[in-house]
Amino acid sequence: MLLVKKVDIVDHTRRDFKQFMEGKPGVPVAGILNDCILRRLSNERRLSDMGDVLTGCAIAGASTFGEVLGLSLNQTLTGIFFFEVSPGGPFRDDFTDNFTLRFAEFKAFFLKRQIAKLTGLSQLVTRQIEDFKANRYDRRLDSTGMDPAMATAFDGLNDLGRALREADAHRRLKISQIEEQLRESEERFRLLAESSLAGIYLIQKGRFSYVNEAFAKMFGYRVHEIVDRLDITALVAPEDRPLVTESMRRRETGEEQSARYPFRALRKNGSMFHVEVHGRAIIYKGHVGVIGTLIDITHLIMPM
Repeated sequence: MLLVKKVDIVDHTRRDFKQFMEGKPGVPVAGILNDCILRRLSNERRLSDMGDVLTGCAIAGASTFGEVLGLSLNQTLTGIFFFEVSPGGPFRDDFTDNFTLRFAEFKAFFLKRQIAKLTGLSQLVTRQIEDFKANRYDRRLDSTGMDPAMATAFDGLNDLGRALREADAHRRLKISQIEEQLRESEERFRLLAESSLAGIYLIQKGRFSYVNEAFAKMFGYRVHEIVDRLDITALVAPEDRPLVTESMRRRETGEEQSARYPFRALRKNGSMFHVEVHGRAIIYKGHVGVIGTLIDITHLIMPM
């Protein structure tokens, strides 16, 4: 931000015109001026004294807002003056004598302005894309007054944001519906499992992550003594542990989906009994597991 100090319009114009007239062959024949409207409004009381500054030549002009081709000329007076010069007579003017340099500065100004504009627009686009990545779709880019190419790009980003917002809302709704269905499914499974006379279990990463009351009672445990505490081998007789662990491995690795076989189980008090297990591989909460049922078949194995 540049801070501009207010100066007296008459004194400042007189000083600048005197500097302009250095090297000129006398008073100009005529001049065409363009004065900024804001400059005239801000110095209304001193405008009548401006006639003492530009004397001896015909003056014509107009007042406009101080901007030409995007170049800010806010509260400035610009003009073109005409001089009568005798053939071979001297005439010096800083702008015309150094026109190449002045024109290069003029072009550089516009190039820097364009670069700064494109940099700002690039930052806006980058921020918009970052918002999209963070699932923020409410920000809209204003393309009013932009050149057609940038306006098309901004409008395209706005359309993309609207489409992403609608897709995200649909995704959230679907997730909510799926989560609700999952909760209902889990509740139905829990009610069914808790009322079942057969033992029901879920094993993940070698440990029981769920057993029902019938399963725990069959082994002489309480449910909380098994879940997340015991691995499967703790409930299998030593002689049958290789059989059970190999069957678990095959289902966890996908070599087989389901298995049904008998083995000798081990109660909490150390007594042994015969069971038959029927289990299959599943994916639950992102992890491979084995879910199944277990029934006591001791009465079928042991003689009456």
